[in-house]
Amino acid sequence: MPVLLYHRVVPKPPGRDPYRNFVSTAFFESHLRWLRARGSTGIILSQLAAALDGAIQLPSRSVAITLDDGYLDNHSFALPLLRRYGFPATIFLVADAVGGDSSFDQEYGYQPAPMLGPREIREMAAAGIEFGSHSRRHPNSLTRLSDHALRDEVEG
Repeated sequence: MPVLLYHRVVPKPPGRDPYRNFVSTAFFESHLRWLRARGSTGIILSQLAAALDGAIQLPSRSVAITLDDGYLDNHSFALPLLRRYGFPATIFLVADAVGGDSSFDQEYGYQPAPMLGPREIREMAAAGIEFGSHSRRHPNSLTRLSDHALRDEVEG
């Protein structure tokens, strides 16, 4: 089953995007239009987990859409398109960045961007968007953390 991963959805991606985190709204919409035209059914990842546990059966042509980190543009630009085409999504939030900015991206050459705040998260949840935890602070590698630091990132 396809799981599509996105980070940032913006009208015009920056010229420099070393990790290819950006897609344009037009490109994102073309994906959603194509999925809708082929009869895909959007699901959230908790439904996939339930299906893997044998608790539910997924519709044929199921697809999960995920967005990493919880950038404010997920609310501004991705949400209206998801609503238009009738797809849910799962967003993985960086817990300590909620309502703040993406200063964790600076070491990768990106300018800090605004992140989703509580108001946007509540609005998106009411619209059928599911939220999960990305991590607490978005370290560049979970595998390089000590046991204590890893526990803090995951449980914190």
